[in-house]
Formats: sequence, C-alpha cells, structure tokens
Amino acid sequence: MVQIARFRAAIQSFRGEALTALVSAAPADADLEAQVLAALAKALLGRTDEALREATATRALGTAARSSAAVCDAASIRALATATAGDLEGATELARRASMM
Repeated sequence: MVQIARFRAAIQSFRGEALTALVSAAPADADLEAQVLAALAKALLGRTDEALREATATRALGTAARSSAAVCDAASIRALATATAGDLEGATELARRASMM
C-alpha cells in the first residue's frame, strides 16, 4: 500500500527519477492497482513497449478479477503508450474505446 502511494505521488509530480526507481523495484506479483500504476509509469517514462505489454496483461487480470476500473485504466494506458510511440491514429482509436468504458 505504501508503494502505491509513492507511485501516485511520483506520477502526479512527474518525478522521472522516482518513477524509474519505483518501476525497477516493483515486484512482479504486485496487486492489480500497483500493476496499473507501474504500466502508467512506464508509459510516462517513454518505455512504450513495456507499458503496452503490461497494460495488456493488466487488462486480462482486471477482466479475470472483474475490475472494470483496472480494465478501463489499462485501455487508457494503452492509448497513452501508443501515442507516445508516435501512432496517433492507433492511439485515437484506443482512446475512443477507453472513453466509452
């Protein structure tokens, strides 16, 4: 829970070095919310391939856990990472889908 608070604070203030450290230290078996935040942090850091992989995995876990919030967050992160990678057309489509959730 403390790590989630640190992720949120680093994301909100966009402290790149703090995000990098938190992503590096994040356990692979973190809870769903921590996985969403790690994927978002990676998208914000420009680690788009990793962010897309993690957002896709998080979406699957969110679906299995029946967490509509995690599924919606994962869709938004996929749109952000796709835009960051330079595919604005793809990002627009993903963002439209996420906004309808």
